Amino acid sequence: MTTARRPDRDDTHARDHIPDRNSPAPIGRRGEGLVVDRVACTGRGVCAHLLAPAVVSDEWGYPIIVDAHPDRRTTDDAIRLCPARALHRR
Repeated sequence: MTTARRPDRDDTHARDHIPDRNSPAPIGRRGEGLVVDRVACTGRGVCAHLLAPAVVSDEWGYPIIVDAHPDRRTTDDAIRLCPARALHRR
């Protein structure tokens, strides 16, 4: 059985729109930026607590990175203390 192509569908795939992990951070200073693995994150708020105001929590407790380049020492602590290991440098 063959499937007919729908004329209203585009041939692009969702994976074509995923940003490359090696691409530079869209905002902030040069160098390694702070990123959150949103799939691994459990929304405990450790990073938002340690890195405030560079990281804030949304209404469910998941982090929103406002400044991708906060203090390096504090960032290292937050990466180490993240219970889900979802915080990384890029």
